[in-house]
Amino acid sequence: MQPQNQKIQPYTIMFRKLATRRVWKELRKNKRFLFIDLALFVTNSLLFLTDEKDMFLHLVFALLIYGAFFWSLLAFVYRVGIWIPIATIAMFLAVIQGTISTADLIDIPLLGFILLMVFGIARRRTSAEKSLRASEKQYKRLVELAFESIIILVDEKFVFGNAQAVKLFNARCEADLIGESIGKYLHPASFEGFRVWANQVINEADELPLFEEQFIRPDNTYVDVEAAGLVITYQDQPALLFVIRDITERKRTEKTLRESNTRFQELLESAPDAIVVSDKNGLITLINAQTEDIFDYPREELIGKSVELLLPDQMRHVHIQHRQSYVSYPKPYYLGVEKDLFGRRKDGSEFPIDVKSSSFFTEDGLRITTIIRDVTERKQAEEQVVRAARLAALGQMSTALAHELNNPLQIIKGYLDIVLDFPTEWEEIFDYLQIIRQQIDRMHEDAQGILNYARPIQKPSQSVNVTDLVCQVLGLAEKQLQQRGMQVVKEFEEVPLILAAPDSLVQVFLNLVINAIESSAKSNSSLHIALKSVDEQVVVSFTTEGPTIPDKDLPYIFDPFFTTKPGGSGLGLWISRNLVEQNEGSIDARNLADGQGVIFSVSFPRALEGVEVGM
Repeated sequence: MQPQNQKIQPYTIMFRKLATRRVWKELRKNKRFLFIDLALFVTNSLLFLTDEKDMFLHLVFALLIYGAFFWSLLAFVYRVGIWIPIATIAMFLAVIQGTISTADLIDIPLLGFILLMVFGIARRRTSAEKSLRASEKQYKRLVELAFESIIILVDEKFVFGNAQAVKLFNARCEADLIGESIGKYLHPASFEGFRVWANQVINEADELPLFEEQFIRPDNTYVDVEAAGLVITYQDQPALLFVIRDITERKRTEKTLRESNTRFQELLESAPDAIVVSDKNGLITLINAQTEDIFDYPREELIGKSVELLLPDQMRHVHIQHRQSYVSYPKPYYLGVEKDLFGRRKDGSEFPIDVKSSSFFTEDGLRITTIIRDVTERKQAEEQVVRAARLAALGQMSTALAHELNNPLQIIKGYLDIVLDFPTEWEEIFDYLQIIRQQIDRMHEDAQGILNYARPIQKPSQSVNVTDLVCQVLGLAEKQLQQRGMQVVKEFEEVPLILAAPDSLVQVFLNLVINAIESSAKSNSSLHIALKSVDEQVVVSFTTEGPTIPDKDLPYIFDPFFTTKPGGSGLGLWISRNLVEQNEGSIDARNLADGQGVIFSVSFPRALEGVEVGM
């Protein structure tokens, strides 16, 4: 015990307090810091060597400090696995320096210390082996659950294969694979190449790049695979680990796709029509050989160019608008049957075409396929047919006209004979002249019809407002309508412009209105005129109240010289139909379902946007 008159120095008290607080704190946290404990160990040793100490308290303090230090040292050495080097070096130095004699090596405490180290090493090794076995079990489970086949080869023989590998090679279990040569599943030529390649990568310890191979199963079926590998060490031997994917289905799909592409190319190139594929911006991405022949452009001059290059200058602006509209709402369409379209060759010459388009989507976006047919020969044949039909009709009309003109000529001759050969009063002469004028008018009408039919077809060259034309016709027929007491009921919708010759349409509409007036069964009847737009067509209909046309006569009312009116020439509706068709329109007639009238409908295609009046 310390004498009563000797006081403990303040720095000693301070160190003890700090050290005790540190030890208690570390014990509470259950942490060990080797370097801090080493500092406390050195500090306490310095204090222990001083004369100022309370032996009992200092002993307790020393045990805490030394215990914490040796515990931290033991944990550190155990953790980093350097028991044997430290113990061996310490004992070797002790024997050399004479601190420990050979006789002391069998001392019980020393043997106990050695046994403690051996026990620690064995315990650590057992724990490591247990962790290794758990890790191997976990990784093997992952390998077995893998969707790909995994195999390990040593000296070209199987030493491992997961469940997918067993299935891939059509084996019953993994044992059927173990020990088998990989050459059993390869074509002999492929196996020799594989052997050279495998030896090379093993010697160079390379990573195996992705490659494709074809295995032969025991049942002589083939399986295409894609594999990647890695050089590893398996049971202290160099080995090859492969991850294999069955791509048989993909290969089959690729083969089908190649065959399909080949057939597509063959069909594309052998098609009798020009085929042009373009993107949403109108740039050409694909053409066939017929496109080169028809338009006289080499393929390389068209790919990447605008599709409008194949159109006449006057149609390009309209086609751009039409294409943009089509891209916003793509659907199949067919042009050229009802409206004349033209293509433009490299030399600038134009020729008639029919166009059919459809769309499809690719990974690069919308694609528009356009099939273009050169219809020059068809148009020429049609013109020949029309010319022959017109000549035949003219022949028939000549016979009919001779008869039609002979009657009024006989009437005229008869009245002239009366006036010239017999004394006649002026009033009678005036009446005879009126009859003669009527017959001359009839002959003029027949002759005019023949001239109109024989006249060359005039292509529509003007954008026409149909509403204005109908109103103009009603103004011309206003007097006749008032005399008949007919009321006109108008049902006009806002309709687009059409391309037509306005004078010819006025003649058609006026003829239909006059026919309605003449065929009305009674006074104060009504004429219903409707104007509307239906499916890209402008439709004008004239509905009359009165007797219907006999069903047996309906198919013939547009034939020349066919009439159901007393004194009619039979040329009015025939001429009207010709004028409508010359303006690319159509006309038809049908009886109302209730049998109370007839409706004549005239239809014209709407003008494309961008076509200006007077073109």
